Amino acid sequence: MHIRVIGKHIKVNARMREHIEEKLDKLAKYRDLIEAKVVLKIEKYLHIAEITLLGRELRFYGEGRSEEHFFAAFDAAELKVAAQLKKRKEKIKNHHKVLARREIAEMVLAGSEEFGGSETAVEEPARVIPEKNFTVKAMSVQDAQKKLSVTDRQFFVFRNAETKSFNVLYRRDDGNFGLIESES
Repeated sequence: MHIRVIGKHIKVNARMREHIEEKLDKLAKYRDLIEAKVVLKIEKYLHIAEITLLGRELRFYGEGRSEEHFFAAFDAAELKVAAQLKKRKEKIKNHHKVLARREIAEMVLAGSEEFGGSETAVEEPARVIPEKNFTVKAMSVQDAQKKLSVTDRQFFVFRNAETKSFNVLYRRDDGNFGLIESES
């Protein structure tokens, strides 16, 4: 990651530059970052540090202020930017978990041999713990959508009245509903 340090109304010395590079190197673990721009300036009695991190279609900004010295101002700005990066990383991580759960559900309903096939050796089999029993009713997709809309559940299992096959209606992240149909 390329680091630019700019001083306004102040000369940036080697000690300041080392401190900045040391702190920003820790943020380099976030792979999408390309450039870091740090602006140090004095306004009246305040030391101000502004950090702008740029990446592929990304931009993070943090500002820190201190009456004492630039190191405290920079550290405050660095904490703000690090929090933004961590939040983005968690968001991406959680998004991938949701996709993985959905793919597993699709494989189970389709009876895929990739999922739980006989070739996988497991020392201790996982237990199935019954959570809830319910009766699967025959209904149209529109009726199932209405029932799912009024509950806080993530999915609804029903027998499609038209095709006589089992279906799962689930909530998508974009606010729409997804439909998984089993083959007879």
